[in-house]
Parts: sequence; structure tokens; C-alpha cells
Amino acid sequence: MKKAISIFLALIMVFALFACAKKTEAPPASTPTAAPPAEPPAGGGDAPAPAAPGGSGGADAGLHVGYWDDPVDHYARDTYKIAYYSFFSGSFVDSFYIALQKTEKKLNIKVDFITANSDPEKFINTLELMANYDGVLLDHDANTEKRTWDVIQDIGVPWIAFSTPFMDGPDASHNRWPTVILDGKVVGDQAVSWLCENYQNYWGDIDPAKIGMINLTITTVGMMYDRGYGAEQAWLRYFPNNVYVEGDMAGQQITPETSYNMISAYVSSHPEVEYWFINTIMMLFPAGAARAVETLGIDDKVLITCEESITAIEEWDSGYRGSWCSAVGIAEELYAVPGAAGIVALIDGRATPETLWGDTITGQYGTDYAVYPLDTKVITYDNYKQYFEDINTKYFG
Repeated sequence: MKKAISIFLALIMVFALFACAKKTEAPPASTPTAAPPAEPPAGGGDAPAPAAPGGSGGADAGLHVGYWDDPVDHYARDTYKIAYYSFFSGSFVDSFYIALQKTEKKLNIKVDFITANSDPEKFINTLELMANYDGVLLDHDANTEKRTWDVIQDIGVPWIAFSTPFMDGPDASHNRWPTVILDGKVVGDQAVSWLCENYQNYWGDIDPAKIGMINLTITTVGMMYDRGYGAEQAWLRYFPNNVYVEGDMAGQQITPETSYNMISAYVSSHPEVEYWFINTIMMLFPAGAARAVETLGIDDKVLITCEESITAIEEWDSGYRGSWCSAVGIAEELYAVPGAAGIVALIDGRATPETLWGDTITGQYGTDYAVYPLDTKVITYDNYKQYFEDINTKYFG
């Protein structure tokens, strides 16, 4: 656990910079909350499922282009030079690049990784050099978004917003360019729906009225707000009258120690709750939450989940079998494969920014450009290794 914490403390500010925008309204932090519209989704813990390629929705419904399985001879042309250009650097960016390199053989591309090492001026100045490439997968910084947008549009090369979107409109809900990002509302819903449907496997046939939920979130960071909101909505579908506590880390130090202190305080202030779900929207929170429940001596009456999986995997690799029972599995290939296939389709001219992944447009982020629906699922200690093996086999044999 110490290794995971030391690696990812340095990434906290990076994730904050990934924000789409500050939200003007946050879900209420109170107990109990009002009831939602009634029934849970038919898909259960994997719902709401992202729109599948070939599905319905949007002005370009039925247009299946920009995918790994496009019926195209990629070797009937010269090799494309693709830039993966990132404002950021670090192990998580390196992992994206490794996954992108795995797409080179099938798609007949060569991917170069360029980073500005979090230097805003260097990022903008180097961005102009992207004109030397056939296409660009772009990870920008929210603080220089306007300048980045102007420069990349002036360059005129095909590009995709890779893991960092360009959003505007009310609550930053309108997508302005094809992008591959984690849909926060979907993964938040997945994580908590799974707990709601599987808690009996851990606790048996308990009285569900004795279950409460703590949702550790950051309401001022758009991407993180969406995860917390999706988690809250899932909880309300299943347990609308039970205790719900929102732990908002906005304005606080984003550390495992903060989550430790918050969980300790919330649990202590609700002695009427016998069992707890704890949802954590990013990978640094669950370690502190797990330590807190261990200290309180209620480890066997708490189930912790997370909308990210890197630190969970490290814990499970070490043999950990505590209250931190699940996470949304995030493999870099889920980003790299559609990103690489999509940029090739744009360079080929088989797709335009408006038609790329057109059959996935559902309107949640507008109908102008697609937000590629990453096919995530909840993983546990028992299935996480097989999950990542299956993803690798699916795309690379």
C-alpha cells in the first residue's frame, strides 16, 4: 500500500487538471436523501451500459467507422506517423504509450510519444511541430485549453482529444471534438450498482435497511464530480431511504490521510448504520478508507469500491483481501485501440470529426462529436487477472 501511495501522490494535481469544468451544483450531502424514480436498470452492476458500436442514437446512427474491426487494408498505403502528444508525463502516460505501440502492427502506423513535462509554454510552442505528423492524439492541459484549441485547429492535421476532452456549454456537458475518455457517470454507476447487487455474497441475508453509503468525491472537478454523481444515482435507485453521506474533498488535501479522517468521522457519527458501502472516485482514496475501517474494527462490515483500478491491482497482487473488494477495471488498451483506429480513419478520409464513431452518439454530450464509450466493468480479486488478459487477447491475440 505504501508503494501505491508514493507513486500516485505525485499524480493528484494531474487528475485535478483533467477537469472538464467546475460544477455549479453538487449533490446534497445529507442523510437520508430523497427517493429517485423507481426501478434499478435491467443491466444491473454493468448498467448503464455504454452505447455499443453499431447501436442507435445521434444524427449519424448506423455509421460504423473508426473501429479496430474496420474492413480496411492498412498495408495498401504507406505507414502513418502518429504523434501521441501529452502535456503530462509520468507512469500513467507511459502506460498509454505502451498500449498505443501495441496497435502499430495491425494499423500500419508508427506512434511517437512527445511530452511537455507539464510546462504550459513548452506545450503550446511544441504543438506547432505536430504539423510534421499525419495525425495527433492530444492530451492537453485544461488551463491552456483555449490556446491549444486555436493552435491545433490552425495546424490542420487530423487529431483526436485523447483522454482529456474539450467541453463547453452548461456544466461543461457539450463535447467539442471526438474524444476517448472515461465516462464518469457510467463508471460511478457501475461501481455502486455492483455493490448493491453483490453485497449478500459478502454479508449474507442481512437487513438491507442497516446499510449506509459514504461517497468520497470532489465536486469542484468536473470529471470527478461525474463519478460521484453516477455513484449517488445508483445508490438512490437501490436504497432511496437509507443513510447517504457525501464526503466532498474540495478544498482539502487530496491524500489517503484525508480519506482516513473523513471515513472515521462519518462512521462514528452514524452508529445506527451497521454496514457500509464506501465509494471512492479516485485511486488515492480507498487506501485511507480501508485503514480507517480496520482501525475501527468494522472491516468485515464494509465494502469499498473505486472508479479506478491501478492501486487496487497493486494491493491484490500483494495478496490483500480486506474490505476493498472491487474497482472499475481500467485498461490502457481501452483508450489506445479506439484512439489509434479513430485517427487512422480520419487520416484515411473514411471519417470526419463529425462522423467518427457516429453510431455511438447518444446526445448525453451533444450530438456534434462522439465521446467513445469505453467498455468498462467491475473487477474483483477473483477475476481481475483474467479481465486484463481477456482485453489483451481480444485486441492483440
